[in-house]
Amino acid sequence: SVMLDIDPEIHGVWDKMRIEQVLSNLFTNAIKYAPGSLIKVRAKVDHSTLKITFEDNGPGIPKEKHKCIFERFERAAERNTSGLGLGLYIVKNIIESHGGQIKVFSELGHGTRFEIEIPLEAKQTRTAPSESAVAMH
Repeated sequence: SVMLDIDPEIHGVWDKMRIEQVLSNLFTNAIKYAPGSLIKVRAKVDHSTLKITFEDNGPGIPKEKHKCIFERFERAAERNTSGLGLGLYIVKNIIESHGGQIKVFSELGHGTRFEIEIPLEAKQTRTAPSESAVAMH
């Protein structure tokens, strides 16, 4: 199941399709690596920054893998899962191209939390924004 805690109106200037891809990839990862887990999603505005948190209560990620999971072709777990291992690599690149950052907090047996911070107005994006302003509801 999913628990949402989202500010009522969040307005920012981002590439709409890329931000949707970030959210989709994080949901897909949580479902794939923590099936049956409660997924908590928070999105809050703090001054000129949007803070998004994705948290599950799945098996967790060993600390030694925290840095490499954002690399190409890497996976959080060694179990049989489909995919190319590009989801978090793409997420990190999209967030950074919007002037933001993503961090992972996790340990085995204690779930995983991804924290994203992204400016409400992206300084520069590598691709032209597909929509000048995006509202999250």
